[in-house]
This record gives sequence, structure tokens and C-alpha cells, in this order.
Amino acid sequence: MLDEALPPFAATCGHWALRAERPPEPEDHLAALCETMALLIEDDSGDEARFSAHLAPWASACLADLSCVDTPFYARLGELGNAFLAHERRQLEDEAAHEPLRVVEP
Repeated sequence: MLDEALPPFAATCGHWALRAERPPEPEDHLAALCETMALLIEDDSGDEARFSAHLAPWASACLADLSCVDTPFYARLGELGNAFLAHERRQLEDEAAHEPLRVVEP
């Protein structure tokens, strides 16, 4: 619904020449990727590949940068996010290390 409503609204704002007084904030791509990963994880296949391809290369660096900001809330959020990613990475590595059991009936 939002993707249908937003473009006409943005076009109208441009027509009225509305501008933000401060520079616009960048979109939160990390949150969007995490939300997408949460939806994709339900099918329970390819989780490690998705994590390695889409989050692992840059998310830790992004959250490390966030943990260095002067705002305490965002600094703690960066630390929490990095702890979560480290936990997820370990969990995926543990799952990948286990050999699947094969049940053979006599």
C-alpha cells in the first residue's frame, strides 16, 4: 500500500517545492535487509548463503561505525546489533558443521 501511495505524494511535494530544512537522512538499508531475512528464514533453506552474501560483508562494519557515535542510544544499538550478528554467525556455522543424520531401517 505504501509503495502505491508514496510516489504520487512525493511527486506532489516536488510540485509544491517542499524541501527539508536539513539534509535528508539515508534510508535504513540494514533494517530493510534484516526484515527481509526474517521473512526468508521461514523457508529454512539457504540461510547461511543469504547471510554471507547480503549481510556479513558490510553489516558488522556499519554497526561498528554506529557504535562509535556520540548519541548513547545509537551507540548501544550498534553494539547490540553487532552482538546479534555475531550470535547469528556462530549459529549458522554450528548448523553447517553438523552432519545430517540418515535413518536406515534394517
